[in-house]
Amino acid sequence: MRASPNNPKPKAARAKLPFRRSVSVNKQARRNFLLSDFLEVGVALVSSEVKAARAGSVQVTDAYVQVRGGVATLHNCHFGRYRSGYTDSHEEKRVRRVLMHKSEARKLGAAVDRQGMTIVVTKVYFNEDNRLKMEVALAKGKNVRDKRQDIKARDLGRDVRRELKNWG
Repeated sequence: MRASPNNPKPKAARAKLPFRRSVSVNKQARRNFLLSDFLEVGVALVSSEVKAARAGSVQVTDAYVQVRGGVATLHNCHFGRYRSGYTDSHEEKRVRRVLMHKSEARKLGAAVDRQGMTIVVTKVYFNEDNRLKMEVALAKGKNVRDKRQDIKARDLGRDVRRELKNWG
């Protein structure tokens, strides 16, 4: 079929890549915990907190989520003050409500109660709709032996890659 002004050639559909502008990443979570059941959630913020997140002043190193009565709340997440001409700012480490379905909150809360796990924040980012999202995960603490095994596996993989690179 030929293209004409009345019958333009249809454009090929492009695969839309997920847009994630990362604001903060919790590297300590992967080091100190075994992570499972990742979930993307929203968080209820005031305007100055969103502006602070856009400026990149969010720290989630010690952040965790607590579930009580089907309501999830975020603790120890630090949103820095937005300084650019904004007079009425927010409290930096206040408890914030996490936006997730009640069934998801109950499921995560049951895992915490039953298995002694924790819900940690692994990432904070802006999604393709320009909304602030958090990635949370169920976490079980590692002991020193587990950390040593991870280091040994990482070193072994690095040595194998080095040998393959030099071999070819």
